[in-house]
Amino acid sequence: MTYQIMKTVVRLIPVFLIGLIWAFSGCQQKDSAVGSDIAPGLNDVFPEEKLLYPSQTATFYELATTGDSDWLYIGRAQGYESHILLKFNPYSALPDSYAIDSFAVKLWADSIIVADPTSPMQVDVSFIDEYQSWAEIGVVWGDLDTANIPPPNTSFELPGDQLSEDEFQFSLYEYDYSSQDSLIRAWEWVGSGGKSLYYNSGLYLKSDKTTEHLVRFCSAEHDSVALRPKLEMYITVFDTTDGGVDTTYADTSYIYAGADAFIVTDSAVLDPDFLYLGNAVSYRTILLFDLEGLFPAWGVGVHRAEVVLHADTTNQFQLGQITGTYNFEMSDTTWITAPETAPYELGTYQSPSYYDEETAILTLNITDIVYNWIRYPGTNNGFMIRTSAPLEDISRTAFFGTNAADSLQPHLSIIYLDNTP
Repeated sequence: MTYQIMKTVVRLIPVFLIGLIWAFSGCQQKDSAVGSDIAPGLNDVFPEEKLLYPSQTATFYELATTGDSDWLYIGRAQGYESHILLKFNPYSALPDSYAIDSFAVKLWADSIIVADPTSPMQVDVSFIDEYQSWAEIGVVWGDLDTANIPPPNTSFELPGDQLSEDEFQFSLYEYDYSSQDSLIRAWEWVGSGGKSLYYNSGLYLKSDKTTEHLVRFCSAEHDSVALRPKLEMYITVFDTTDGGVDTTYADTSYIYAGADAFIVTDSAVLDPDFLYLGNAVSYRTILLFDLEGLFPAWGVGVHRAEVVLHADTTNQFQLGQITGTYNFEMSDTTWITAPETAPYELGTYQSPSYYDEETAILTLNITDIVYNWIRYPGTNNGFMIRTSAPLEDISRTAFFGTNAADSLQPHLSIIYLDNTP
């Protein structure tokens, strides 16, 4: 009996030593292997990786409302054309009795996004006619009938390639009113809610240039109040509080824009070999990875599932820079033929994914979504990627599509443990 036990122990020692050597060797390899940071699953199964490329892709855009942006854009670039809407409501900012000596609208330029050193930009300013209205939150290109915008009331000039100053201003002249004084009084009267033949539909600013030249101004939502669009008025105030005797004094009154937005369209014919994400003209990309037959519905643990997209930073349609994205599951696969109208699930977005400008790589963690696709195969209709701040600025980033080299194509990496018996 003792001999048998000893014999068994002796036989086990080499096996044990071999196991230690194998384990040590495995640990050394695992340092650079996929899933090396994951403990083995049932039956000492180590993680594996599947690398998939999309079976279907699509890119489309929606026009984003920009009234909450910190910026206002005017001009053209890479197929984009942007105009500015401004509205001032002076009702609560003026004294009871006054006369306007002079006034000017002031805008603060932040930067020239696309320069044109050959010529300056003339910005034409028109009153929006009384039959058109717009709301700061909601207005997009096409909401106003630009063909019926009256001729320019005034204009001002922006430099072609360098901002030697950051403050630009223009005066307004009477439009259906007898004087500048009457113009402000008309706007004030409209704001009071009283019946009036006057109206205040705001101002329409557009560039006269057809060449590429794009300038960015600070908006009414900018963090610095001093840089917001404003109406600066030099007025004479009549004070009759002292026994009915007029006392006059000079004053300066400032009225900040009550509403503003930039409206954008895009006429660029984009290269279909690329996928796009962008702001203002909110480009969105949809991807479908076919998981059918790759995993059993039960017994698989998904440790991490990431989608990687590589940007082409030298692409001719690259403008500005996106900062991050959200993703949403698609409700069905009608997007394959009609992405613009296809429904998606608003409640399924993941935490934000951040674009790495240094590596030009966008990485999206979709672990939970992939796990559900494996458990419920019929729910995989693909998912949509959109930028995290589509209203903030004008930007477009081009990503390599499925015709690129394998190393640059969008791909889905799934690191998983197969615990099936």
